[in-house]
Amino acid sequence: MLGLSANLNYYLFNGNNVIQIQTWVVLIANFLITVLLRKIKRHCAFSQIVTMVRLTLMYYIDFISFMENPDKAWLEITGKKNQKAPPEPTLFD
Repeated sequence: MLGLSANLNYYLFNGNNVIQIQTWVVLIANFLITVLLRKIKRHCAFSQIVTMVRLTLMYYIDFISFMENPDKAWLEITGKKNQKAPPEPTLFD
């Protein structure tokens, strides 16, 4: 088992292959962020989009509408404005 992982590491992570993989990953990520940046109607910096993608990557939100109107989208994500807390039970309920 150790020999298989050692061989896998040798073939995947040798010098030229690592540089090529990292280059392609950066190019693809840059392209996807640029596509998002062009779809957003509001002016945003590239670094701002990258930061917001990094922070919201694991959440299921409409990223474009979130970036166009963050206040409205945040209220929708966290719940309604006037949503009341459920009533607390009394001691003898």
